Amino acid sequence: MVISLTGFMGCGKSTIGKILATRLNMPFIDLDDEIIRREGRSIADIFATDGEKGFRAKELQHLREVLDEHDDMILSLGGGAVTTPECAELVHGRTTCVWLQASPETVQKRTSKRLGNRPLLDGADLDRIREMMERRDSAYRGAAHIQADTDILGVYDVAEMVEMYLRSCPPRADEEI
Repeated sequence: MVISLTGFMGCGKSTIGKILATRLNMPFIDLDDEIIRREGRSIADIFATDGEKGFRAKELQHLREVLDEHDDMILSLGGGAVTTPECAELVHGRTTCVWLQASPETVQKRTSKRLGNRPLLDGADLDRIREMMERRDSAYRGAAHIQADTDILGVYDVAEMVEMYLRSCPPRADEEI
């Protein structure tokens, strides 16, 4: 089983993914880390030299490879991965996708300390974050099977609820937990 985590930057994908991986005894893979390893350069460098379009093409390529290489894993996707229709189709069709949500204020607070690692958020104010999140909402909704709000629940609570949900019933599109 492949469980993927999607959502905007700073919503808790990596943190919750590692907790889920431990709880479910599955490997944890961060797609951004895989892209960095396989490309031999940082996300910021890929954006700077290839642009967002070039980065999204590499993201799709490496997503396909990772899904072909692993039958069982917790996969943390980049914040914009499912904005590429082909990525969204792969994620929805080949994984159980959990959409982690957070408010723009929470995202700003969580990401403000590591802006150099997030090219699309460099210099972004709260209005820009809100606008980006709204623009991506339908992509997240289309890829996800399950939704969880990380403003309301702590990371361990979200991991526990996802685990309980996965053990109790198959996912259905757009169901909230």
